Amino acid sequence: MKKLKLISKLITIIISAISVIFAAIVYTPEYMGKGSKTGVIKAFLDNDITISVLMIIIIVVTLLWIVFALILFSSSNIDKIIIEKNNHKQKNVQLSINIEEYKDKLDQNIKEEANKRKQIIKEEASKREQIIKEHANKRELDSNVIKKIKAVLPVESMMDFTKYSDLGNKFSSQYVEMMDNFFSVEDHPEYRFQDIQLEDLRVNLSNTLKQLNLILIEYSDQISDVDFYRIRRSLKLDNPELYSKIVRESNDTATKAWMLYDSLISLSRQLLGE
Repeated sequence: MKKLKLISKLITIIISAISVIFAAIVYTPEYMGKGSKTGVIKAFLDNDITISVLMIIIIVVTLLWIVFALILFSSSNIDKIIIEKNNHKQKNVQLSINIEEYKDKLDQNIKEEANKRKQIIKEEASKREQIIKEHANKRELDSNVIKKIKAVLPVESMMDFTKYSDLGNKFSSQYVEMMDNFFSVEDHPEYRFQDIQLEDLRVNLSNTLKQLNLILIEYSDQISDVDFYRIRRSLKLDNPELYSKIVRESNDTATKAWMLYDSLISLSRQLLGE
């Protein structure tokens, strides 16, 4: 295309130069002549070159000029088309690059999200593991507590004393000692449950046994030379109504203590397997 442009420009220059030269020649003595004598160039053209040949030459030159002008115009349009095609190609290449970058960015985002999910899952698993360990630790601690309480307050002794005994009659001093032993340790940290339900039952049981112990301390005496206690018989003679009230309150409080103790043992078996 560049060669065609160059040739077209050269032809245009040549035609223009020939036209100028021809116009200049017309006014020279060689064409016009001197006086009545015809110029050499004019005579040559008049004698040797016919008008038809001259017209043909002019037409051919003109056609050549037109052809090369068209070629130049076409080459210019072709260049535009090539430029547009190249621009379109560059746009497609850039679009492909953008698509690849978008895919890479999307893949990166997907990887980051996957890593985040993995991290979250890992953290949640770690939390669950920590919770399980804490639960197991609390369970082990509570299991030790219930064992210690059962050692101080044996099930059989608590059943005989608080469930089956009629405190209007005599009762063994070992039950009083059992309560005293429990009171001496029940405030220690090692006798406190981690579980809220078990701890509430333990506290209520302790308060109920303390209430029963206060009644027995105030209204019962040890039978002489016998390892037993009973509510004072003199109270029955002096104030039968108060005596009946004290016996009833003692038995009701003992029954309440047994219900709390039974709930504590049952719940510990349910939660701890103890």
